[in-house]
Amino acid sequence: MDTAIAGRGVAPRHDLDPDESIGRQWLAGLSATTVELGELLEAQQHLTVRQARQLGMGVTDMRALRLLGVHGPMGVSDLARHLDLRPASATALVDRLEAAGVLQRVRDPADRRRVTVLARPEALRASTAAWEPVVRAIDDVAQALSAEDARVITSYLASVRALMSRLAATSATPATPATPATPDGSGLP
Repeated sequence: MDTAIAGRGVAPRHDLDPDESIGRQWLAGLSATTVELGELLEAQQHLTVRQARQLGMGVTDMRALRLLGVHGPMGVSDLARHLDLRPASATALVDRLEAAGVLQRVRDPADRRRVTVLARPEALRASTAAWEPVVRAIDDVAQALSAEDARVITSYLASVRALMSRLAATSATPATPATPATPDGSGLP
């Protein structure tokens, strides 16, 4: 996102293709907080790609490893649901990660027909070694906040997370207010 937009003083950019400029115009009405959150999410995506490369895996593979590390062993269908994958894609992912030594399939002792997937300890150690310094550095920033700032930021982030989870679960988009009329009738600033 454009730094001029982040400062809310959106300066016209004459170097943009007219169609590209139209795509950015709606950003002008967003709060600086929303724009910064967008920048944060984009930075997180870039960091996740870098971390996955460092671990020698794809982003979805790394997400699967994290899920298994956090939630423990689960069935392939559960993993598919958590990753929003089709069952056949989840099976291919598990096949690939099992062949790479990242995870293993284990028969469920209670139901021998059910197979659970678990992360291998060495894969979890490698993931932790890659992510721990990043998470600790982020936590250092959070620890430096005043108690009031931490409370406000935590509340805001929890609200945004809940909204995103709700939207992801329902595939719905929130209602947006009617776009005010503009002199040219486009509704764009």
